[in-house]
Amino acid sequence: MLFGGCRVVDDFFAGLIGHEELKKRFSRLIETGRMPQASLFSGPPGVGKTVAAGAVASALVGHSVLKNIDFSEAHESLHDGEDVFYIAPEKTVLRTGQFRKLQEIIALRGNTGSCRVFIIDHVETMNSEFANRMLKTLEEPVPGVYFILITNRPAILLPTVVSRCVSFHFEPVSSQELSAALVFRFGGETSDYMPLLALCGGNVREVLQYVKDGNLPSTDKAFFFLKTVKQSAIPYAEWTAFAATLKEADSVELLKQIAVILRDLLLLRTGVATEYLQLKQNERLLADLAPQWSDKELTDGVLVIETALEAAARHVNMYLIWDYVCISFLRGRGDS
Repeated sequence: MLFGGCRVVDDFFAGLIGHEELKKRFSRLIETGRMPQASLFSGPPGVGKTVAAGAVASALVGHSVLKNIDFSEAHESLHDGEDVFYIAPEKTVLRTGQFRKLQEIIALRGNTGSCRVFIIDHVETMNSEFANRMLKTLEEPVPGVYFILITNRPAILLPTVVSRCVSFHFEPVSSQELSAALVFRFGGETSDYMPLLALCGGNVREVLQYVKDGNLPSTDKAFFFLKTVKQSAIPYAEWTAFAATLKEADSVELLKQIAVILRDLLLLRTGVATEYLQLKQNERLLADLAPQWSDKELTDGVLVIETALEAAARHVNMYLIWDYVCISFLRGRGDS
């Protein structure tokens, strides 16, 4: 569907935070009728890929679709009239029956009579028969039918799937873009949101959830961890007892906070002005901790936390992760 001007198309992207260059690219493609029939949206979790897919679908069919949907919650299937369809894994896998239903829909005409959009989330989870059916469909595109495939892990997709799509990569949203959006939507000052932005690392979904809940993260537990592994006489026993009280989501948040503190400590030790710290509100605590850590301990610590977060993303048992983290930090201070 073509529109009389890019401004109309741009309106559908107003709710997507950041990704200005991608927005311009989508607007040009849709306005000129050159949007690919098969697109791959890739990038880290929470940066806006699914929101962007909804915006592209809206612009293609000419009206806002999938409005007021919280994509942070699980939805195995959604549809908006007969024009836009969304599917996600059933529990952990995209199953053959889900794509079979899409094939049945493709054979029908939508409300517009000219355009239908199929959004498939976490496409890396599809089973082999799902993949084979989708490949055949992509090889024989139906006029007016668009597929938007979404993934956090493009490296594990079948090359044959990737080769049949035009790829659009989404990067984490910058702190400047996120803070501007938060001030516009919720008021306040940029400085009010900086600790939150430092923790979330460009993950729009996490930032908005924190603000929605009215529960901005505290770094108290992260500082407690660093003080424990550096100063306690019985650090392993003290920390593992505390970690046992944490929920998995709380542990992941805490690991991210520890990583932010370690990076700020590295900045302080290199003599960088405090205005460049991500946790400026904790400047005094950081200044107290910085002399206690060597540069090597801090850089090694960042790598340990990054490994722990990767393990958490792969659903490794959180108790084992905390064991690894605690033991690694204690080795750093010379404990055996």
